[in-house]
Amino acid sequence: MFILNIFLLTIDSCRSQIEDGKLNGFQCKTINVDLLSNDYVDCDSLFDVVRFIKLETDNKCFIGKIDKLIVTDNEFVVVDKQISKKVYVFNMDGSFRLSLSNNGRGPQEYLGISDVFLMNNDSEVGILDNENGKIMCFDFYGHYLNAIKNVPWYTSIETIDTCTFVGYDFYNVLEDKRSFVVQDYQSNIDYVFGSNCYSSNFSYGREKNLYKSSEGIMGSLNFENTIYKFTKDSVMACYKILTNPPILDDCNIKTDKSFVERRDKMGFFNGRFINSEDVILFSLSTPQSIDLNCIYLKDKCKTMKINNATRDPKFALWSFPVECSDNGFFYHIISASRACGLKDFLYMEDLNDALLDSLYFGLTADSNPIIMVTKYDNE
Repeated sequence: MFILNIFLLTIDSCRSQIEDGKLNGFQCKTINVDLLSNDYVDCDSLFDVVRFIKLETDNKCFIGKIDKLIVTDNEFVVVDKQISKKVYVFNMDGSFRLSLSNNGRGPQEYLGISDVFLMNNDSEVGILDNENGKIMCFDFYGHYLNAIKNVPWYTSIETIDTCTFVGYDFYNVLEDKRSFVVQDYQSNIDYVFGSNCYSSNFSYGREKNLYKSSEGIMGSLNFENTIYKFTKDSVMACYKILTNPPILDDCNIKTDKSFVERRDKMGFFNGRFINSEDVILFSLSTPQSIDLNCIYLKDKCKTMKINNATRDPKFALWSFPVECSDNGFFYHIISASRACGLKDFLYMEDLNDALLDSLYFGLTADSNPIIMVTKYDNE
């Protein structure tokens, strides 16, 4: 444990080395973005629309809003934190399978859904309930298994292995300098990482701070533009977003006013980060653009800005993906009302599109959301 503490102190002392591309001997890849350039790449030259998956609409599975989508080999796990306050499991064709909805104050119930994640080699679903300070565990048949109690107030969790997880500590409830906490399920802390910038005068947070990908579990501090990888024993810097002109990159902001003033002048990395085997998609907010979507090609070490105006009308439905799979598919959420509102425009552009026919067959404005599946075209 003494050696581990020295290692973590070294991480803090070596943070300035990130600019040189290395942290503690690990290679940190730089993602450069020229915000002043007018060079964009059309979305349909990067991706192909593979299919639309309409999530079954029924009184047993009426979704208000998808807050998180988890893709497994066989199912979609759909999280609606605020409206239905349920976790749904759908088959890959969109047909409803079951819901996890033990809402209440009982020992096998949750008061609210703070986050949902996969556990035990992705064979179980964990529901974080901050109100009760516990994680409730279910199998994929909907059976309650057990509860892990005395869990700190994390805003998000991802598992590193079958007995270890990393939690993002937004509220800094226990001690200073702990944005991320790596611990086991018996509440034993392996290590903490990252100074927490939050105070009672600061309320802003990135849309996302923890990322699960084929490279492992990663995280980004507010508001530092380095993506770190977490293992059971160590932290390593993997990617650093550098822009011209520079965007906000400072974890020591203490008030909402100071953040807004700097954000409006500089822009910032908003936390959207999707890491696939071939590419990384990420989004920036700049004074000129609320959402500037970018793609980093790993084989070419090249970054391009994405233009949503394309020749393929289906990309009018494109939005930043919420998930990707190891086999290169990206998953986008489309509301049924938005899809219905664009129907005439899409068919006016292309009257003989089988994918559009599959999308609009039986679709109404109050149907459940749609999952749009795209694939990166590396040719």
